[in-house]
Amino acid sequence: MQLYFITKHFKARRLAYDEKQNVLWLDPNFKERFLKGHQVGFNLNLLRSIKEYPDLSPKVAANTTLVYFTLHLKDLKVAIGVDEEGLAFMNELKIPDPPSINGDPIIQKRLG
Repeated sequence: MQLYFITKHFKARRLAYDEKQNVLWLDPNFKERFLKGHQVGFNLNLLRSIKEYPDLSPKVAANTTLVYFTLHLKDLKVAIGVDEEGLAFMNELKIPDPPSINGDPIIQKRLG
């Protein structure tokens, strides 16, 4: 399963899903890994809606064919791209009922 976060400059960064914490973790880049020593993630407990975003495909430079979505997390929109296996993951992703209002949509953990 391939999951990618789409940056504001239309670059694709790999994501990993942590089922236990219900978080999509970004694969740390050099700055996050070695200088700051932390990893950034998106808290899916704050998920409000999932919408397909096909207009994004011509803008993103990716090596594989992806389907694009926006995840609305509390007060934040996150663009992601998924492959065919990731599409099954997106179909299984549930919006909490009632939605959580506690917490921050962007979370960090220390790399050790």
